[in-house]
Formats: sequence, C-alpha cells, structure tokens
Amino acid sequence: MALKQAEIDAIANSKSPATFDNTIVALEKCGAALNRARTLYDIWSSNLNNPEFEKVESEMEPKLAAF
Repeated sequence: MALKQAEIDAIANSKSPATFDNTIVALEKCGAALNRARTLYDIWSSNLNNPEFEKVESEMEPKLAAF
C-alpha cells in the first residue's frame, strides 16, 4: 500500500504539465505490486482460509478498506 501511495504521490507531484498519458494512464498502471499481493491474499481469503489466516484477515481487512 505504501508503494502504491508513493507512486500516486509521484504522479500528483510531477512538475510536468498534466496529460492523459502522464496522469490517467500512469494512475491506471500504478499499484502492480499491490495488485499481485491482493491476488494471493484473495485466493487465501476465498479458498485456503484457516484459523491462522483469519487472524491476518482481521488485521488486514480494515487497512485494505481504508486504503
């Protein structure tokens, strides 16, 4: 989440004039690492859930929802 936020901040704070490519396209492309992590997290959450993972979910779900 911190990496994606840093990518968003870099786009927002760019000194270049805003264009479709350096704003919209860049925002669509940012967060690849978070997307990969969320894919694995969602698989565990849906299919491989166990009591240990429920503890992880109870900690992470509020953070993900807030982000």
